[in-house]
Amino acid sequence: LEIEQADRVLFVWDASLPDACPEQQLLAHFGSLPERMTLIANKCDRRGQPAMLTRLALAGVEYPCIVLSASRGEGMDLLR
Repeated sequence: LEIEQADRVLFVWDASLPDACPEQQLLAHFGSLPERMTLIANKCDRRGQPAMLTRLALAGVEYPCIVLSASRGEGMDLLR
């Protein structure tokens, strides 16, 4: 798979949805996760950044995570 050859994998998900941890979704789809992955939680304006960071910490997320709102431009500078 191309994902295994990538320098960095960016996984963007809709953080306003009450779904399971994104790592669980990725594991179900790919079977294993690349070490060079960054999770990007979009739509943090709907739940709030502190709530999203707490949710990720409680879920035991082990990857770097960027919390942003693309519609408001918040956190977009972290993608550079």
